[in-house]
Amino acid sequence: MKLINKYYNILKYIVFISSLIVYGLPNYIIADVQNDIRNDMSGTDSSTIQEPEPQYIPEQEADSITDTVPDIEPPAPQVIEGAGQTIQVDRIEFTGSTVFSQEQLQAEAKSFTGQALDSADLEELRYRLTRRYVENGYINSGAIIKGYDPKTKVLHIHLKEGSIKDIRVDTQGLLNPEYVRGRLRIYSKAPFHLPTMQERFLLLLDDPAIKTINGGIAPSTVPGEAILETQVLSNDPFSLIFTFDNRGAVSSGEKQGSVHAILRNLSGWGEEVTFVFKSNEDNRYGLVALNTPINYYDTRLHISYQRSTMAVVQEPLDILDIKGDYRAYNLGLTHPLIHTLKRSVLLGVNVGHKTNTTWLQGDPICFSQGCDDATGTSSISIVALTQRWTERSYKYVYTLNSVVTIGVDAFGTTQYDISNPGVNSQFASWLLQQSYARQWYNRRLQFIGRLDMQFADSPLPALQQTAVGGATSVRGYRENALIRDQVILGSVELRYGLLRPAAQAKYGNLQGAVFSDFAQAWNKDSRPAIRSQSVHSIGLGILWSWKDAVSAQVYWGHQLKSLHTKKGGSWQEDGIHASVQVVY
Repeated sequence: MKLINKYYNILKYIVFISSLIVYGLPNYIIADVQNDIRNDMSGTDSSTIQEPEPQYIPEQEADSITDTVPDIEPPAPQVIEGAGQTIQVDRIEFTGSTVFSQEQLQAEAKSFTGQALDSADLEELRYRLTRRYVENGYINSGAIIKGYDPKTKVLHIHLKEGSIKDIRVDTQGLLNPEYVRGRLRIYSKAPFHLPTMQERFLLLLDDPAIKTINGGIAPSTVPGEAILETQVLSNDPFSLIFTFDNRGAVSSGEKQGSVHAILRNLSGWGEEVTFVFKSNEDNRYGLVALNTPINYYDTRLHISYQRSTMAVVQEPLDILDIKGDYRAYNLGLTHPLIHTLKRSVLLGVNVGHKTNTTWLQGDPICFSQGCDDATGTSSISIVALTQRWTERSYKYVYTLNSVVTIGVDAFGTTQYDISNPGVNSQFASWLLQQSYARQWYNRRLQFIGRLDMQFADSPLPALQQTAVGGATSVRGYRENALIRDQVILGSVELRYGLLRPAAQAKYGNLQGAVFSDFAQAWNKDSRPAIRSQSVHSIGLGILWSWKDAVSAQVYWGHQLKSLHTKKGGSWQEDGIHASVQVVY
């Protein structure tokens, strides 16, 4: 019997190899080899089309940034020596104001011009001007009557615009007080605006290094100056995230587990170091990344290294002993041009190098164009320019993300020749992503929509192509079902909370979902056997989360257009995408 099985396996191998010679590898297998090892956690990799969960402003925070008027009394009236009981004021001159124009100030003082004023009138004028500042959030700014010229009958008023004299920071944990002080100092210069400082406090709560922050304004001995007192609790320096899902490529093992370890703020200056390890059967993925601010304006430096090894384990392809090794290096900077609670505009530049090597039966092999046949290696170097615009409230979030990627001939990129028609390491591609989310009925009903597009000026190397299919793009299809130069992808999803708020506090947030996903993918040229194709699915999902510590989701998608790939044998091929995550 063993002899029969041996010859049967040999015969199966011969027949399968013969079919490969005639028909080639299935396209989704090529996509798995080229794409699975780089497509899940690349971070700065623009060829990954995926969008995070919408980040709404918490309702209590949205309400807190309104321009409320503190209950502050104006300063005591100034005494004008030698003015007698009344003075004739024909004109008022203002100095020192950067908040209000001369026209606005003259309009405020119009009823006091051209008549005799006594001390009570002067007090009322100064009170109104000071109140104008206070009502607009400038709580330690106000008017000072500097003097009166009896010859010209001109009243001189100086607008003293307040500032923060000192920022006192009390920190608990590893955070350096100067880290917080420097960020608050930017918004404490004259004229000091309380709502802006309140909003800055709320923005600091989004900083991974900060867990809580509280503050108050204390008076100073100098008029127009105040002291900002702040108490900050540092975030936990260590976090662990455990994830289990079936988002791996079917050919190399879909079920996978991963561990994220995050070290933050060990130096006290807000840096974050991330370690990721992911494994599924014979495949391993690792990532080391550093994200650190380099100034008080939140300009950030990003450095990362990734490595992944894979092996095809799906029958009958497992007998071919197909293996791959992928590595990526990235160096980037991001800077917020606008950073408020409701709006942000972020610019970034990233320099990266990617290399991928594949083997068949231990010998180097190329599964796509733009690869060195002798070594089975393809390498590209890129410069990516990123622009991200976000508008949000406690009801909606809109994000527009643009990434222009340019391939450059540097750092040992694969040298292409005329035998590779059109494929070149010098290329340009544009990824445009839009997403919109909105919630109603006390956050129980939520709509999520997205539209992603990638276009290229020429045929792209496989390392820069976009994969379509799977949990983060078109559900109901296997991961990497299509891989192309250009893609248009759309998705709409409606979620509804199945538990009332009182039950959510006890059992967590349970949501049901319906969705529809669509994608059209095509190449820039007409490469043989690779044509424009579309995928379309509809389906259902259920999501559960509890206290930001545990979350799980299961989606089932039904293919409305078949790709004629193998059905059954895996969750993905049955349209099921599931994941469980635990945060410690």
